[in-house]
Amino acid sequence: MKRVSLRKIVFLWDRYGPYHMDRCEAVGIALKEEFETIGIEIASQGETYAWDETARGQTFRKMTLFPGRSTEQVSSVLLLFKLIRIWRVERPEVVFMCHYQRATILLASIVARVFGARVVVLNNSKFDDKPRSVLREALKRVYLWPYSAAFVSGRRSAEYFAWLGINPDRIFLGYNSLSTERVRSYVDTPPAPQGTPYEDRCFLVVARFVPKKSLLTTLMAYKGYSELEMAAGREPRKLVLCGDGELRPQLEACVGEHDLHGVEFVGFVQAEEIAVRMSKSLALLLLSEEEQWGNVINEALAWGVPVLCSINCGAVDLLVRPDVNGYIYPVGESDGVAQSMFRLASVQSEWDRMARNALETGQMGDVSNYVKSVRGVIKQFNCSNSDSI
Repeated sequence: MKRVSLRKIVFLWDRYGPYHMDRCEAVGIALKEEFETIGIEIASQGETYAWDETARGQTFRKMTLFPGRSTEQVSSVLLLFKLIRIWRVERPEVVFMCHYQRATILLASIVARVFGARVVVLNNSKFDDKPRSVLREALKRVYLWPYSAAFVSGRRSAEYFAWLGINPDRIFLGYNSLSTERVRSYVDTPPAPQGTPYEDRCFLVVARFVPKKSLLTTLMAYKGYSELEMAAGREPRKLVLCGDGELRPQLEACVGEHDLHGVEFVGFVQAEEIAVRMSKSLALLLLSEEEQWGNVINEALAWGVPVLCSINCGAVDLLVRPDVNGYIYPVGESDGVAQSMFRLASVQSEWDRMARNALETGQMGDVSNYVKSVRGVIKQFNCSNSDSI
């Protein structure tokens, strides 16, 4: 009996980390009766994130266009020719494309349309991420012309892409998601408020050491918290910094200058170690001045860990609720953060309440929501005869 060929959908990113694998695996499972899911990573290495190279997909077909190379080393012309060949051979019905701002991706998206695919932009940008130029924003509208829909992260991303000209009825939420099951599978202990005893937990940062993460503000918040603890006659809890980058010498100098003995630098860590650290954490700190989303917030909530973050983190639109599962602060705020740290570290009943709420809220950041939006995109295309955006 001849096997009926499945329709195909494609997801393209620079390179695949654990989050990307989560999303494609979930779609591959959910849509296996209707579609073959193809995941394309441009290169297997990169300079921005030091992830381990990911394995082949279990429920989707993963294609690495330039194995053993970093995305920064890839020829734009060669990339374009490889993508055109894939469109010609595979004939996907729907293509989800990241990096719409690149000319190569623009051309590849146009060619995908020529071959009959519906093209969806993947993005988590918000209008408030940075100062906006009128000319540059107008040019973005040109770059978005090939896209029939947008798959974005939260409310502010949806508003931004509607402002850029995407039909609001074709904007879908849930892009930044991960598998809570995978995140918890690395450690054989229950999430908070169970698991690691309250008194043994510490504060956690997981971030690249770059200016936009505002880690000097985080250290000043920890300084204020430490002073409150010492005034109360207690030893401050540790602050563990997971990450690396250009600002490490400056951060280490700040720690030395202010005698912050409770700060520990552990370097860049992979997903398994992040889970270990999360399982031992009292709260996650992410006080970025620019943060399109903040996937580490999803990870924290999956472990029942409350979040202290800035208003500029896109995840606050969906996942963080003030005084419910965390706290939200203006950019640059440290005194208020220190007070919240002190309260969480001092009042176990308050932390227990917020940890339970965090664990419940974490399901909103699960990859199951990603699958729902992919289904929504497909349903929209099946029901519509118009390609206009």
